[in-house]
Amino acid sequence: MIASIDEYRDIKIFLDPVDLEVLQRKRIEGVLVKMLEPEKQGIIGLSFNQERVKRTGQNVEVDTSGFFVAESNFCIDVFIGEFRYQEILTTGKSETRYFTSSGSKIEIYDRTRLEDFNLNMYAEDIEFYIKEKQD
Repeated sequence: MIASIDEYRDIKIFLDPVDLEVLQRKRIEGVLVKMLEPEKQGIIGLSFNQERVKRTGQNVEVDTSGFFVAESNFCIDVFIGEFRYQEILTTGKSETRYFTSSGSKIEIYDRTRLEDFNLNMYAEDIEFYIKEKQD
């Protein structure tokens, strides 16, 4: 799993097939890249948690409390419910607003089912930034 967050706090998550298999059983983690400063990377956690998402009414909850505490090694936790999980399985994507006051949105994609050229390139950019930092 790889992910990005931009200047509007919009989050894009790209899942591999193994991520989708494991997701319903346990929390998965991946690399989160700040797109304005791609050298700054942290952790994105994604969990299936039906009880937690009931509070939001969006069938998704995003916890950004670990995002603003550090320049690096920051963390964002995302919780999805049954509706969002099934939406990803059937359509290959799920998207919604998670902070209504700012209009921030979250988009979750099955990487194997991306049909949009721009999204494919975006995911490849994230991979490039991750590899660049590792080298």
